[in-house]
Amino acid sequence: MRKTELAENRIERRTMNLWPEFARTIGLGRNAVYAAAQRGDFKVLKIGGRILVPKAEVDRLLGTAA
Repeated sequence: MRKTELAENRIERRTMNLWPEFARTIGLGRNAVYAAAQRGDFKVLKIGGRILVPKAEVDRLLGTAA
């Protein structure tokens, strides 16, 4: 496969890790982002030990929804 074919076959991620990816995106520290998630300030997905934030929720919080 060529590089262009590989790029076309990539799957776009629809979630972000709560820490550090999402926290840095919205400008919160580690403790603050975990506390906000626990309060329910934004939607999260808990899968095993991971806490993920849907990209749609990120767009909503940042006001960048299409």
